[in-house]
Amino acid sequence: MVLLQTCRSDATVCDPAQMAASSDQLMCCSGSEVLLQRSTRVGSAGQVVSMIADELLEDSKLKTFHGAASAAKLILPSWFSMFSSSWALAVLFAAFASSCPVCRGCITCLALVFLLLTCALVGLKFVLMHTAGPEPVGPMIQPPFKPELVVDATVPFTATEVNAPGPVHTAYLEGMQTVLDKRSGIPGLQKVESVAAKLAAAVLLQQAQPPVQSRLSLVYTLAQQDIQRNAHFMIRPALLAADLEDGLREAASKQTGADVPNVLTQIAQGIQPGAVDSAAKLKVNLSFQCNATHQLETTIRAAARIMISKHESQALRKLESTAHRTSGLPLRVASRCNDPSQKDEMQMCLGPGDFWVDFMTKEALPVPEHEDSIQNYVCKLGCGLGAALSSEKSNMIEAMSSHVVGLDENMFSQVRCRPYLLEGQKCNLHCG
Repeated sequence: MVLLQTCRSDATVCDPAQMAASSDQLMCCSGSEVLLQRSTRVGSAGQVVSMIADELLEDSKLKTFHGAASAAKLILPSWFSMFSSSWALAVLFAAFASSCPVCRGCITCLALVFLLLTCALVGLKFVLMHTAGPEPVGPMIQPPFKPELVVDATVPFTATEVNAPGPVHTAYLEGMQTVLDKRSGIPGLQKVESVAAKLAAAVLLQQAQPPVQSRLSLVYTLAQQDIQRNAHFMIRPALLAADLEDGLREAASKQTGADVPNVLTQIAQGIQPGAVDSAAKLKVNLSFQCNATHQLETTIRAAARIMISKHESQALRKLESTAHRTSGLPLRVASRCNDPSQKDEMQMCLGPGDFWVDFMTKEALPVPEHEDSIQNYVCKLGCGLGAALSSEKSNMIEAMSSHVVGLDENMFSQVRCRPYLLEGQKCNLHCG
C-alpha cells in the first residue's frame, strides 16, 4: 500500500528495488512527493483506514483532514429513510414475486426479509422512544432577578432582635422603604420585600452599659422595578446608607404598643442612633435561560436524551465548570428547566427545536456603581454568558458525539442567554 504526502527536504531518496522487497513501513522521497509504503498484512479495511489515519495525525498540518473525516462519518441515514427503504423494497420484491412464477420462491424470501427488517425497525424505534422518555413540553419560568441592598452598620440590637417579628423588625424594614420613597419621589416604585440581619464581623461590640452595639449586615431584598410604569429609579447605595438613620427615626416613631422596646423609643426621639457608620453595596440574585436551536431529528434526540440521563451528573458538572470558567460568574444549573406540569424534572432540556439549560447564581453578584440600570446590567451579563458558552460549543458537541452518533456542530445555533425578568419585560440590549 502506498500513500502520497508532501516531500520534505530531509527525506530519503526512493530505491525501487528496496520498496519492492520490503513489507515493512518505509518512507522515502521521489521528486516532490513522499511515498509511504506500509505492510498490507492487515485483516480488514477498517484497520487499513485506522493505520492511514494514524499516519496522517502524526503531521499536525493534516489534522484538519481528520476533523473533516470525523464530521463526515456522523452523517448516517435517518430512521425514516431506512424504514422507507425497507418497506419499499419489501413491496417491490412482493410485486416481482407475483409477476414471475419461476423465481417466486427467492423473491418471496427477499420480500419477507425486508418486511421483517421493517418490523424490526418499528420495534427498535418503539424501544428507543420508550427508553428515552418524554420530551420537555415547555420551559420552566424561573423567578425574576432580585436586587439586594446590603447595609453594614452599627446598631443597638442583636441580629436575633432585628430578625424576630415585631416592632424592631418593622422599623428597620419601613425605615429603608421610607428612604427609597423619598429618593425616588414615587412611593412604592421600589419596594422592600424583606430585611434579614447577620453579623458583619465575628466580634460583638459592647458598651459598659446596655444597649448592646452590634456591627450587622442588614440585607434588604428589593422587588424588581416595574418599568412599565414609565418611571425609573437607579439605586445609589451610598446615598441610601446616609439616609437610613433619618428613615429609621421616622419609622420608629410609628411603632406603638407594649412590646416596643425602650431603645426603639429613644431612636424615635433622636436620643439613640439606630444605624451608625453605615456603608452599603448593591447586589443581585438572578437566573438565566441559555438556549440553542438545533436540527436534530426524532431518533437522534431520543438517543441524546438517553445519553443525558446516563451521564447526567458528569454533564452537569461540565456545564457548570465551563460556564464559570468562561464567564467568571458563580453559576449552578437550576434544579428544573422543564414545565412543572411534567412529572419528571429535567435539568437539561432537549425539545423538538431547542436545547436549553437554566443557570442560577450561587450568590448575589455586586452591581458596579457606574451602571445606570440593574436590568441593563443583568442583560449585559446574559449577553456575556451566551458568548462565553458559544465559544465552547464545538468542544461540548464533540464530547456529546462520542456517545451519540449523528451529532454535528453545524446542527446547533450559537448559544443565547437571557435573564429572567418580570412578566412582559425584555432586554433592550442586542447581543453582538
